[in-house]
Amino acid sequence: TRFFEWDSLSPSSGMPAARVANTLVGKPDPAVHVLSAEESVHQIAARSGVRASEIVLWNAARFPTVHINSRMVAGSQLYVMDPARCDMATVERKGETAKQLAARVGLGVDDFLLLNAKRIPALFPSSKLKPGAEYVIRDRSAEPEVFLPTNAQVRKLDIDAELAAELQGQERYGDPMTTGVVWPRVAEIALLAGLGCGKTLVRLVLDELTMSGEFDFVVLQATMASVSFYEEMGFVRVGAVARYASHGTPLDEIPLQGYRHWASADESQLEQFGDTSYMMATRITRDKRHVRMSKTLCKRLVRASA
Repeated sequence: TRFFEWDSLSPSSGMPAARVANTLVGKPDPAVHVLSAEESVHQIAARSGVRASEIVLWNAARFPTVHINSRMVAGSQLYVMDPARCDMATVERKGETAKQLAARVGLGVDDFLLLNAKRIPALFPSSKLKPGAEYVIRDRSAEPEVFLPTNAQVRKLDIDAELAAELQGQERYGDPMTTGVVWPRVAEIALLAGLGCGKTLVRLVLDELTMSGEFDFVVLQATMASVSFYEEMGFVRVGAVARYASHGTPLDEIPLQGYRHWASADESQLEQFGDTSYMMATRITRDKRHVRMSKTLCKRLVRASA
């Protein structure tokens, strides 16, 4: 890792796409059909008015083994039209501005600009758009599985990017290419799953960190299955970006990408590390209530182990 920073505004972090996905929770998705009964890909395609090969293509990322002769079980969620076409908005009238188009499709103008930043870097809220031009209004490739219809709920995010800004402003030292970078006031936690006592352990860890007075923030990488759990514990998703390359490559020539938390073996082959990590964080708050909770929890654990 040649470069790292906390950033909930960068499109590379996936956060703009996540904020957009939050606004779509509960709204019908024209590209997705949930099967009410078992059907073949051919049957689904015929009913949807598309080719079976298109169904396979649009769903390849989520169902890599599906082919045109496959049968899909009830409850499967399939793209029955090209999601890329559904995720574009067309300028309908002369003089329509970026801000007006964003409002028309239900997006915040800042996220609308971020979604289109790579294609049109000079786009501003007041920019007048050409009738018939198409603009991105959703980036499904940056939405992790927690935004799939089966998990449809509003996720807790660093909406205003303030948490990322506070993290980025923390003291740090070290070299990312040699010793690594140390954030002395930021604690990272990682716990074993499946023990049946996760909430108790997390509360205990958070209370211990609070009472130590040595940390201001706690961060972690969440699995998709654990996102809701950590949200209940007060964590929110926060953006993180990085630049990966070997020695000798000028930093400004390395593309900015979503941070992969465990990337270490060969960072020139990022695909081996999967998607951008779902980083979560929370502020440590210090008050008398936390101290009382910690003492009570410790007594409870002592009694349980006696």
